[in-house]
Amino acid sequence: MPPSKAKIRLWGRNNSINVQKVIWTLEELKVPYERLEAGGTHGVTDTPEYEALNPNRLVPVIKDGDTTIWESNAIIRYLFATYAPESGTGLHYPSDARVRAMEEQWMDWQATDFWPEMRPIFHGLIRKSPDVTDEMIAKSTDLVEFKLRVLNSQLDISPFVAGKRFSMADIPVGLTVARWYKLPVDHKRHEHIESWFGVLRARTAFKSVDLPLT
Repeated sequence: MPPSKAKIRLWGRNNSINVQKVIWTLEELKVPYERLEAGGTHGVTDTPEYEALNPNRLVPVIKDGDTTIWESNAIIRYLFATYAPESGTGLHYPSDARVRAMEEQWMDWQATDFWPEMRPIFHGLIRKSPDVTDEMIAKSTDLVEFKLRVLNSQLDISPFVAGKRFSMADIPVGLTVARWYKLPVDHKRHEHIESWFGVLRARTAFKSVDLPLT
């Protein structure tokens, strides 16, 4: 059962991929929430009050009653485990350890393998970081293409990232692919990714995070 019926409070700016993961999840599960601007130009994260919520001073953070959680993928897991059973959406947090491990495997892959390879391209072309060179962008583009081939092969054998139906794994991976398609680079064709991503984009909850890159 959810720990409280109170509205969840979410700290974070909506142009952050990690905050977008949480927004999409909340929208999918139809959980009422209030988002408070934090991070980037909004500041807040360097205050003692925020540090008490997240000692890393990063976004996102959620507070659900007396429960405070940081790290975006951990928040996704918590929300699915807590709210999916009674959401009426047909979504669920797997009770089978093997199924759960498959979903979490792809969530961790997004955080540790996929997004880190793309980050230099994003910071170089969108955020215009002077520390990112053309050579770094070219190298990262090649590395991302390798990761995309890995994902495309997975989607060749299953319609969604971790199986036959939409799961919590599709959220972080889907948002990373969304950013890739919005980056001003040459995009090679990946048939199965394109088909899967088209299904994700059609989901009502995705529209809340389908924003321009800034």
